[in-house]
Amino acid sequence: GYESDLEQVEDCAKRTINSLEDTIQDKGVSVHFLEFGDSSINLDIKFWVEYPNNGTYMNSLSKAVKAIKKAFDREGINIPFPIRTLITKN
Repeated sequence: GYESDLEQVEDCAKRTINSLEDTIQDKGVSVHFLEFGDSSINLDIKFWVEYPNNGTYMNSLSKAVKAIKKAFDREGINIPFPIRTLITKN
């Protein structure tokens, strides 16, 4: 969200990804803030995983998304969603 501390967001994302067992630690995690979206500052997180030894790419991605969501919730980092207001006239 726009109110989020971007340094905290980046640090939390990196710590979270590095804590997952499938990640390759010495390759690092990259976090890039891409754009100012309608409701959020959009970011991209890239990391390396052991593949195909850990199952599937999608399995690793799913674990990462769930872990980041939990970590952001724990640290009070808002993940916004778009809100639309409709005005109707009678």
